[in-house]
Amino acid sequence: MPADSAPHIADRGIGGTGSPALQIAERGIGGTGISSTGISSTGISGTITGFASICVNGLEIAYAPTDTVEIDGQPHPTQDLRIGQIVTAQTAADQPTLTASRLSVRHAVSGPVEAILTPGRRFLIAGQQVVLPQETQTVAVGDWLAVSGLRDAHQTINATRLDRRPPGEVLITGRLRITADGARIAATPLNGLVPAALHGQTVTASGHYSNGVLRVVALRPALPPLQAGTAGTVVLEAYIQTEGDHLVLGDGQTVPILPSLGTLPANPSHAVMVLTQSADGSLTAIAMHDGKDAPNLTPSSGPAPHAPARAPTSSVHTPESSGKLSQTASDSATSASAPKGDPSSSSAGTSPSAAKK
Repeated sequence: MPADSAPHIADRGIGGTGSPALQIAERGIGGTGISSTGISSTGISGTITGFASICVNGLEIAYAPTDTVEIDGQPHPTQDLRIGQIVTAQTAADQPTLTASRLSVRHAVSGPVEAILTPGRRFLIAGQQVVLPQETQTVAVGDWLAVSGLRDAHQTINATRLDRRPPGEVLITGRLRITADGARIAATPLNGLVPAALHGQTVTASGHYSNGVLRVVALRPALPPLQAGTAGTVVLEAYIQTEGDHLVLGDGQTVPILPSLGTLPANPSHAVMVLTQSADGSLTAIAMHDGKDAPNLTPSSGPAPHAPARAPTSSVHTPESSGKLSQTASDSATSASAPKGDPSSSSAGTSPSAAKK
């Protein structure tokens, strides 16, 4: 399945605004499609690693060119999908192949860089800590960035893609916590109308950030892989760790582990998990997927054998901090594998080593 294979800078950002996109491609979880018939209701959430249809978590998900994708709650054409974005795909049941019925992309955080914690590696946006898989010199205080990525057990956002964006409202996606001290997502306090009924859910909060607080203008629940009341299978990319006979996902959600799953890594790990969802919305982890082939989506035939998670391989795709680009010799190979409409098909870039100069 085609994936970005060379450092590049996109010629336009989300929605074709003209904002350059700084990409960090998570290519460790590629995959093939599946062709078995009678697929049950399936929800997928993970990093986009390739196109034709879209490749997520070792699965190939078909969609129509006329479909739309929700990006931070707003409708966009599917041409705005990008490698490195975190996508949630709800699929139609009883289809011969996985076919998206709804697609949603949510940025983990989007706003101005307020502090550099480790030069080239760690920075803060709206109180949310972001870590890059490789060092880059392109992020500076004051840069407005939309960050795609996955949270780990410390609620740090492990970036899979960065997109430059114009100034505006600040956005944070994560599990909402409401206590006697108030509402927050990870380390960032929220001020404003925050419904108590959303406690414990993954939400996207947008508004104005100042003095360490996000003043909420809008709050939207994130699209779940499967709607409540739907029984089926969920294939979820996440940072995981075990606590007894339960699995703790990176956003803090805890799910029981099927005993036959076997021993999971003792240390926090990046993995693709296969879970079953009951009609009441409860989840159970039944298999760990290694990302090399399409996972087994028929739990009735028994859980897939336990396989160790494959460590992600990441390549930081960076422009010069000035926004000027330099041509790389491998751009033609990238263009050949990029889908029509994806900015990688007509872009040049700088290598990580060049960015450090």
